[in-house]
Amino acid sequence: HKKSYNLFTIVAHQFGQLLGLGHCETADNDEVCQAKIATQGTSNPKSDSLVYKFMDAEVIRTSMSEDDKAGLQAIYGVLNSEETAMKLEIQNFADKANAYCIAPCVTPDKETNPKYMLSAEEQDAIQKYWQVLRDNGEYDRGWFLVKYKWIQEAYINAYAFNKISAESYMLDSYEKFAYYHASAYKEDMQVERILISVQIAIRLKMLEDAKYSLEPQFYRFSENELRILIQLRRMFIDASL
Repeated sequence: HKKSYNLFTIVAHQFGQLLGLGHCETADNDEVCQAKIATQGTSNPKSDSLVYKFMDAEVIRTSMSEDDKAGLQAIYGVLNSEETAMKLEIQNFADKANAYCIAPCVTPDKETNPKYMLSAEEQDAIQKYWQVLRDNGEYDRGWFLVKYKWIQEAYINAYAFNKISAESYMLDSYEKFAYYHASAYKEDMQVERILISVQIAIRLKMLEDAKYSLEPQFYRFSENELRILIQLRRMFIDASL
């Protein structure tokens, strides 16, 4: 074709149809289209919609129109007040986790600053933890997936029954750190650093092993939780020096 078509727009159009959005045939005039809407449930999206019936050359559409959103809401429903509040809390946690973890926000094994690299004690503790699991026959992927699903269930139940989210718990722990380390002994700081390093190693393994086995919401929480743990470990190191 002499003109170009935008690949993103084409894929988004097809994905919209995969989700259930439809449109009249490109050859249908308004009268035929209206008849199909009345008898077949076909829709006639507006020209700014991702699922507009024509795939125009040189036209780029990169976001959903209000018409697209209304169509998806008609199919799948809308969030209730509790779900909306949960969505906002999840986003708030993600925003704060990203802001807290000072760049470069990398795991201890990838730190280049000597101060924050894994100490010999941390490496030893992580290896001992994995060895205990091996000794107990709990180091295979199947066992880990069962454990991850159990943690995921606890995460979901925190919303359903306790009304206290894991996000709010993590943020509360982080924000109380300043009060804790003001009266803590340096020896305690070292112990906390080791414990957090083990937790970071566990989260990393979970995120690597179960990327396609966990609910997206819990997976995103775990990614953000990891950022908080990375920064907490750095703070314990700074406080113990």
